[in-house]
Amino acid sequence: MVQKETPFIKHGFGEMNSASGFKYLGEWKNGHQTGQAKIFYKNDDWYQGFVKNGIRNGFGELHEQSSKRFFSDLLRLFYDFRAGLLQSGFISFHLDSHQ
Repeated sequence: MVQKETPFIKHGFGEMNSASGFKYLGEWKNGHQTGQAKIFYKNDDWYQGFVKNGIRNGFGELHEQSSKRFFSDLLRLFYDFRAGLLQSGFISFHLDSHQ
């Protein structure tokens, strides 16, 4: 009797790089990009937050370098996504109290 080899299923923390410039660094559950992650896009944008089945889902920070907006370390944009669609967002200001 020949045993069938069990296919490898990603589960836990891992990294995936594509030839197109996309990079996923985060959690995998049963072969799906699900959990907390940081995603880097070819256009230098990045997203850090929650994903479900490879789609932004939940609370996260989206940095849009490609939009040519200027954001310093004092200003950050946070969003809430559901199935990849933007639900709400807010701006956070970080003031240095050591001046």
